Amino acid sequence: MTLKDTNSFKEVVVVRFPSETTWSIGFITGENVEVFGDMVEENLVSVFIPTTPNPTNGFLVLMNIKDLKKTDVPVATAISFIISMGTAGATKEILKKSYSSL
Repeated sequence: MTLKDTNSFKEVVVVRFPSETTWSIGFITGENVEVFGDMVEENLVSVFIPTTPNPTNGFLVLMNIKDLKKTDVPVATAISFIISMGTAGATKEILKKSYSSL
């Protein structure tokens, strides 16, 4: 997978990570993670939370779908935001789309 293969990232989400007082940008990479979901009796999705400025590194977390906020921010816009360490794409448009559902 490469960053150009944005089909691997299904949706841009915001999640509470790494603590309950912060929000991070993540990408849903898989839904209905049944093998692990059955173990904890939750409806899990896999979410990749990239690091900045190199979004090829990051954290893979399994989250209950009810604990994340979906956005309509395009994947490419979110990646630009991450690579730029929050300076590119930090417009009212991306903020409005990202946080309107919070």
